[in-house]
Amino acid sequence: MHRAIRAARTFATYTTLAGAVGVGSFLAYHRKAEFVDFPLGADQLFRSAAYIKFNPLRNDGVHDYCVRRVPLSEIKPEYLQDAEAGKGTLVDRFAGGVWGEYGFAIQRNLEAKKRSPENDSDLWEPAELKTASYQVGTRVTNHFEVLERTPTSIAFRAGDTPLNPGIRASDGIVELSAEVKPEEGYAEFGFKCVFYRGDGPGEAFPAPVAFLHRMYTKLLVEAALRNVCK
Repeated sequence: MHRAIRAARTFATYTTLAGAVGVGSFLAYHRKAEFVDFPLGADQLFRSAAYIKFNPLRNDGVHDYCVRRVPLSEIKPEYLQDAEAGKGTLVDRFAGGVWGEYGFAIQRNLEAKKRSPENDSDLWEPAELKTASYQVGTRVTNHFEVLERTPTSIAFRAGDTPLNPGIRASDGIVELSAEVKPEEGYAEFGFKCVFYRGDGPGEAFPAPVAFLHRMYTKLLVEAALRNVCK
């Protein structure tokens, strides 16, 4: 089954388990995370070496960009200091929160069922995910692999196991970012995605699943802030 669809269905499972809270409460709690314009072809992600290599047919796929702004007063000061010094601690901790906090818990546990000697060196446990330095080549739960990074962003290949390094039926890139904007008084955290079929024509996943994917993204972003805030 398409792994991106499974991820979105994981979100549906999560919301079912938390059904007593209600969709309205979920949306209210996550209202500060918003999706912004992310036009096809205009972003550097579409010009990246990985996108060009692994999407040879240039399938449009599904792409979106979720942004969450947090007042600097709420961020742990040591991460702000590192950001001023040009270090990537803030984006590492944001990524660590995406993969190590409660938002990814159900999917993380499902992926763990496929743990094997071939992928045992991946990051699996919440404690290591939250504190990792996400250098190029780092693999996460047999599902993500760091392709490139800067002091403010980390790009992961997604859509299938890193053990499948070639062209995939299900493929994508997730770029996590964290940038301090002192003039505005906040830090901006981003979760940018592009999913596509790499091996032939067709959509990445249907519209209802794309909606679930967006809600799941909001959950992951909001949960991740626990790893960067005071």
